[in-house]
This record gives sequence, structure tokens and C-alpha cells, in this order.
Amino acid sequence: MRRRFTELLADTGGADAQRVGATVHLHHEGALVASTAGDDPGALATARKAAARLVG
Repeated sequence: MRRRFTELLADTGGADAQRVGATVHLHHEGALVASTAGDDPGALATARKAAARLVG
């Protein structure tokens, strides 16, 4: 997934696609854990909003 996020960011011409892609990947993974193991139904929406702010 990290590679896919990085590729998508690079395709859009975003600055520092490697760093931002890695950060978006961490948000994605954390949201998956929080929504399943942590029983947090809002985790995915929160991660999506955070990623949108990172990407700009």
C-alpha cells in the first residue's frame, strides 16, 4: 500500500511523494487497526480527513 500511495502522489506531481506517501500509509494502517481492534467506527473517516490535509 505504501508504494501505491507514493505512486499516486507522484502522479499528481505532489511535493515529496515518498515522505507524504509513507505518512498516508501510516494513517491508513493505524485507521485499520483502530477500527478493528480498537472498535473505533470513525477511525477511517478521521484518517481520510488527515490524509486530505497532508495532500492538500
